[in-house]
Amino acid sequence: MFFVPFQQVSQFQGKLGGKGAVLGLLAGQGFPVPSGGILTRTPRSEDEWQQITSWWGSAGHPPLAVRSSALGEDSHELSYAG
Repeated sequence: MFFVPFQQVSQFQGKLGGKGAVLGLLAGQGFPVPSGGILTRTPRSEDEWQQITSWWGSAGHPPLAVRSSALGEDSHELSYAG
């Protein structure tokens, strides 16, 4: 799956990235996390883009913030933030 809404995260999954997975887990526990989701890759087709815009519409068109990062970009040995 290339797009995982926060509400569908049920366990920590490394492929989702640390921050996204934690936001999903917090949302699942009832913490006040804004609507959101995690892209595991860039959408590759018009249908995949439509899935994202449909999710956005069903969420009530909330403001969007994008955080771009690579999986494993931060570790004990390396940091690529910024």
